[in-house]
Amino acid sequence: MAVSDASPKDRSRSDRLRIEADFAEQQAVKRDAKPILIADDNRSDAEALERIIRAANITNAIHVADTGREVVLYLAGRGSYSDRERFPFPTLLFLDLILPWKSGLEILQWIREREEPEFRALGIVVMTGFGNTGEIRQAYRLGAHSFLVKPVSKEDFLNLAHGLRGIRLNSAAKGRELHFSPD
Repeated sequence: MAVSDASPKDRSRSDRLRIEADFAEQQAVKRDAKPILIADDNRSDAEALERIIRAANITNAIHVADTGREVVLYLAGRGSYSDRERFPFPTLLFLDLILPWKSGLEILQWIREREEPEFRALGIVVMTGFGNTGEIRQAYRLGAHSFLVKPVSKEDFLNLAHGLRGIRLNSAAKGRELHFSPD
């Protein structure tokens, strides 16, 4: 029976089943997707970035670290972050340059010194409240992929997200990508 020949009740059931299947597929993608780590000691900035990420229809889980020490522990899978089922290695790091305990530039240096392949595949977007060109150059030298000046506007983030859409950060690693919900 063609869809147009179906009764309203059959079409309704068919639509509901399609929606349920789409939802199940989205949940499976979410489970397989690596999270995004936001490293920012300013809670309101981190929450604003989270809202912008969601507004861009990115469905990856988001974790927030508010000190340089917490970022290192998360990335290293140590301390309370040792359970990689609950805290998988992220696909993308938004890194504020000014953090307590360890600065963003020190964290970039620490990441650069790591030998493990997941560190090499990590996408890094550095953020700061100041557009200091010396810091920007140093961040790029240490491995940053992009740089955003805070406060991050929705337009700036959407431009960044558009550039990331569909690009695998590491084509050899399953789940190392950003997942966008359907538009």
